[in-house]
Amino acid sequence: MGSMRDPKAVAAERQETIEQAVTLLETTDRGTVRRQIARLSIGDHLRDPDALASRLRSARPRTPDFYGCWIAARELLRVAQGASIEERIARLSLAHVYGGGATAAVLKGESAADVVQRMRETSDRGGFGRQAFASIASFDGARLLARAERDGARYLVPDDVDWPETLRALGDDAPLGVWVKGTASLAELTEKAVAVTGSRAASDYGKHVAGYLAGGLADRDVTVVSAIGHGADGAALAGALVRGEAAAPPIGVHAGGVTATYGEALIRQERDIVDAGGLVVSLCAPGVPLSPARANQRQQLMAALTSAVVVVEAALGSRAANTPQAKGRPLLAVPGPITSSESEGTNTLIRDGAAQAVMSADDIMAALARI
Repeated sequence: MGSMRDPKAVAAERQETIEQAVTLLETTDRGTVRRQIARLSIGDHLRDPDALASRLRSARPRTPDFYGCWIAARELLRVAQGASIEERIARLSLAHVYGGGATAAVLKGESAADVVQRMRETSDRGGFGRQAFASIASFDGARLLARAERDGARYLVPDDVDWPETLRALGDDAPLGVWVKGTASLAELTEKAVAVTGSRAASDYGKHVAGYLAGGLADRDVTVVSAIGHGADGAALAGALVRGEAAAPPIGVHAGGVTATYGEALIRQERDIVDAGGLVVSLCAPGVPLSPARANQRQQLMAALTSAVVVVEAALGSRAANTPQAKGRPLLAVPGPITSSESEGTNTLIRDGAAQAVMSADDIMAALARI
């Protein structure tokens, strides 16, 4: 029979865990630590960082609440650590096989690491999935993560505290992971966010309105989420950026990898977003080129990251006009000239009752208040 561990040694280890958690609470910025605490199964009276730190400081061995404090401290440290490297690489590997648009549905409630292990065992037995696992086996996820990190990019997954609640709420429809470039918290920026999108071939009217609305939202501390590129989306990002340090920084979403080469204009757009404290986000791994299918996935991601979608100018049946359909986000649209084909999509959405007409940032804020 194995010998039991010394109770004093166990208590000392648990006390050390509690002290590490207190240090974390005292040294981590308030926004981050609140998101970490929100992931814990603790009473509402302990969800304030100061209240939790006070309770943990008072914990002593052989007191009634010592074990509960140790459990809370251990869980807090685990949440702060985020996903294991094994789980992160497994999700990245599955996204490599099934595409960046693959969702948590492929996991069927299991961890990605367990799914990959089962694929390995099935492949070893010569069963179904040999080709898929061969693709995973030849994929060097660790190398890709290291290279991306050198370029300022990271791969977020659901166990990370920076994973947005809007994505967590999607359940099986959530992506396996998202690539992020920039140092800001994706969870924090998307707490209050609106997608502003429109035609790539936007008219001067469309570009002006996109920039005008985006700037007004940024001034109201709302994160503008738009596609990196030209047209209405590019104008929206520019409109949010010109508001300066007091305004909310925007999020630019790519249809390709976050570290690919897209030309000087788009590289400058990325740099301006990151320098302003915003983020560049994509479902695609670094280096993946643009494609129409990935552009559709980009629009879905934009909707998934936000509370509402504003379509500024879009032709009938265009990708921009269909942005929120897959994610069920409230749809707002800007009326345009009835003689303009580029406004036919937005005008039709308004006429048919599929979208609410908005003409100012105040209109958008009023719509958000009703959600």
